[in-house]
Amino acid sequence: NFDAAIKKINAVNQKSGPFDVAFIAGPAVSAASSPPSVKPAPGLKLYCLGNDPSGLLLESHGVICLGRSGVAQVAGLNVAFLDVGAGPQPPGSSSLDPEVAAVRQALNSLEGEVDVMLTSQWPLGIYDGCPAGMGPEGLDIPPAGSPQAPGSLAVAQVAVYARPRYLVAGGQEVQFVRLPYVNPDVGVGVRVTRFVGLAPLSSKAKNLHALSLVPSGIMDVDALSARPEGCTTSPLEGASSRAAVAAAAAQRGKRGMQEDLPNAGDWRWQQPGAKRQRSERPAPQPIAGRGLPQDHSRSVIMRNVPWHATEEDVVAFFAEVGQVEDVWRGLNPEGKLNSWMRVQLTTPEGAERAVERLSGREVQGRQVTIEMARPREPSQRAPVGGEGCWFCLGSSTVDVGLIASVGEECYVAVDKGPITPTHVLLVPIDHAPCSAVLPAAAFAEFERYLSALSTCFAARGLALVAFERFLTLRKSGAGGNHCHINAIGVPASEAKRAEEVFQAAARAAGAELTELDLGPSGRSNPEACQAALRAAVSAPGPSGRAGHPGEYFMAVLPDGRRLLHTIQKGERWPLNLGREVLAELVGAPSRANWKECTASPEEEVAVTERFKEDFKQYDPTAQ
Repeated sequence: NFDAAIKKINAVNQKSGPFDVAFIAGPAVSAASSPPSVKPAPGLKLYCLGNDPSGLLLESHGVICLGRSGVAQVAGLNVAFLDVGAGPQPPGSSSLDPEVAAVRQALNSLEGEVDVMLTSQWPLGIYDGCPAGMGPEGLDIPPAGSPQAPGSLAVAQVAVYARPRYLVAGGQEVQFVRLPYVNPDVGVGVRVTRFVGLAPLSSKAKNLHALSLVPSGIMDVDALSARPEGCTTSPLEGASSRAAVAAAAAQRGKRGMQEDLPNAGDWRWQQPGAKRQRSERPAPQPIAGRGLPQDHSRSVIMRNVPWHATEEDVVAFFAEVGQVEDVWRGLNPEGKLNSWMRVQLTTPEGAERAVERLSGREVQGRQVTIEMARPREPSQRAPVGGEGCWFCLGSSTVDVGLIASVGEECYVAVDKGPITPTHVLLVPIDHAPCSAVLPAAAFAEFERYLSALSTCFAARGLALVAFERFLTLRKSGAGGNHCHINAIGVPASEAKRAEEVFQAAARAAGAELTELDLGPSGRSNPEACQAALRAAVSAPGPSGRAGHPGEYFMAVLPDGRRLLHTIQKGERWPLNLGREVLAELVGAPSRANWKECTASPEEEVAVTERFKEDFKQYDPTAQ
């Protein structure tokens, strides 16, 4: 009854709004539906699940059908949706496989977090793990493992995969707002999901729920990872959903269903310390590759790779499209296998055939997607910086008390959470995303500062080690990422290990650092050094013109050599890798976390003044 729904929504909007958008958590349109005679209030968009089978042209009446499954951006929010229909959902039903595959594929392509997941049924097991008296009232929940357990396995599978901030569902006759639950960390920090189950419009139970949401794309990482009090572990990995799936698998007589469990869609998301099911197969190992130079024109990224897939399995899978030259599969920051891998073939044609023919096929019962590998490109939006940027000197957020030296193009500041008193940042004055795109004069001044710092450190028996991490982080202050290089003085005895420690950290993340070819004069010629960096990281643009630089990590060794890794699209680079290496080299691994290194404003000023005094005679601006 669209009219009743819209009238109620309009009344709430008038009393408590205005709201930007409203969603109907259910399959709202059928062949017997009639077009609404009233429209949502001006400025209010109304979305519902499912399609418009009778061609009611609901959009002209102010109602937009999202479809059966997928991801859409609505009012700045990333909204995942899955319509599994009405009525009971058999726990082992495979009839929804196409919808589940479609929304998972859409999630694979999504860059960012899922703000809201909208479904027509509760996820199977969502009621597990609640403290006594805090479960859904009025809902008959059978014993764990019963095939009559309310909820949908398909919804549970997608919810585990999506890790939405809010999961809103219809499908039951009661209202249930669950305690928030914590999704396991997959390498970017934990994420908390809040479940809201709404009763039908005809029910006396609560059937409307209002939210005031800030889009995740403009939120701080710390805010996204915050855990409110009273959180539980994820209920979608609980006993009832596992037992129900196992029972359904036995009835169907299909392949072993360990991978059909809601939390087995991506094993990386298991709760740390949780018990795993026993397996007779040995634990899989990362695939280190053969160390061949990466050629993006011949390489593909394969996603949703089964946990136990070996290099031999991959070579056999690709055999029909070409010869595999190299296979690489690394670990995430928690030391667990990535669910994606890079495969390099001997020809570009073989890579193109792999994308065309193999994407969407199954490997060991799991549907994989395949796409061409390429360096990640940042947003095409020109960096503007200014107010809100943490490093722009004109911004009110920059901490000028940490600045030790200001040149014509760059400045040096003590790190906000320094590992040692020699830990400083080199920052361009003008807003730029990375050193590869700095004006020549700014890059040259960067090099002069690095040389001066090296001399200053040497006088104290230290050697300079530095790194630059260029990632197009979604929240990096106004205007996007502002280039900065971390530099520190390392004891000479440990500086010899710098290359070894950087490489070990990169390999632990499933990557390899390659020495940048600076040519015969590169180390003493800033122009040649920057040209080599640009050539290594720039992605091809239209008509072969150089495009925006891809993301990269670059280490600067004590002898001036540079080690580089270009970060491919879809690759998760550990944000703290560089700092962890510096902390190890100075013998203070516990200070790898900058939050453990915070100090009072008075202490920060004292550290900065000491560094300024030590650096004064080497400061290139004083020459």
